[in-house]
Amino acid sequence: LSGMNEKLINFDIINALLKTANDMKLKISIKDFSAFGAADNRAELFAKVDRFIGTVCERIAEQRQLKSEQFIRDMLQYVHDNFADYELSLEKMSGVFGLSIYALSKLFKEEIGIGFKDYVIDLRMEKAKAILQKSGESIGTITRQVGYANDSHFLKTFKKIEGGTPS
Repeated sequence: LSGMNEKLINFDIINALLKTANDMKLKISIKDFSAFGAADNRAELFAKVDRFIGTVCERIAEQRQLKSEQFIRDMLQYVHDNFADYELSLEKMSGVFGLSIYALSKLFKEEIGIGFKDYVIDLRMEKAKAILQKSGESIGTITRQVGYANDSHFLKTFKKIEGGTPS
């Protein structure tokens, strides 16, 4: 290729990379692109493109990590906001977060370290203990405040987790 045609092709490659980065809403600085202008031949350009693609991949990984961390925070916030709903379940969260029950369950276990059900039970027990320590509420009232449909299930779970009755 003539020198001019090669420069035009190089320009088209750089332009395509810029457009792709922009379409993906990646935060790429101008210095990431400035090195392309100094490419004297195609091999040098391809080496620079390869380094640039590495930079893009790093940025994509960073963005995915941030989105994943935000998703986990949102999921935990939802559980904390809705722990008193005795119908709180992975199925209900599946509809809210747009993931399958299986995917939510797996994500919860991987990211939090315990299963969804155990996390909710632990949260409810902590809330129940806090209420018991601060107020003279009846067991029936506390049962409903922490998301259990009936007293006997709450008492059985409390005894299993805490090793004794709420009283």
